[in-house]
Amino acid sequence: MSKRKVVEYRLGETNDASQYRFTGWKGFEKEVEKEPNFICDSKVQTSENELDMTPMVDVTFLLLIFFMVTASFVAQKAIHQPPASSELNPTVQIEPKKDLVEVLIDQNNTYYVKMGDEVEVESPSERDMRSRVKDAFESAGAVRLVICAHVDSKHRKVVTAYDAGVVAGLEDIEIKTMTEDF
Repeated sequence: MSKRKVVEYRLGETNDASQYRFTGWKGFEKEVEKEPNFICDSKVQTSENELDMTPMVDVTFLLLIFFMVTASFVAQKAIHQPPASSELNPTVQIEPKKDLVEVLIDQNNTYYVKMGDEVEVESPSERDMRSRVKDAFESAGAVRLVICAHVDSKHRKVVTAYDAGVVAGLEDIEIKTMTEDF
């Protein structure tokens, strides 16, 4: 064991070693291990066995903030669908078609508009389809829109037809899918 000495200091302005008096105290019986000094310096390199987690934590927080800012919390609107009716049920009455507008979308994404019992008319553009649906609502007094879309048609075309009905003022809109080509 090493001997430790306790020094009693005198107050004064001189730093002369002769002015100190030794008290003779030996200190603690057990030696206390000295803790390693930690240096917080950017110039000190970490060893190969240690992994610096600071950049990974920074990137994680940046990604978290990015996704929180860009996430949209707006509730998406759902398209209201009436319950499917079975064609095999004999109690279902066939409705008159005079108040009905049908928009057919074929496998090539072409619109066909049919008003009441008339023959379906091809609408080569979205603008033409929208104007035919609006005319059916205003002149023929249609209150229902049925969109019959082929399973291979694009969803964008179905949504455009649905929007045309909403803009025209039709409140009862139904969407059907079909597999037959026409």
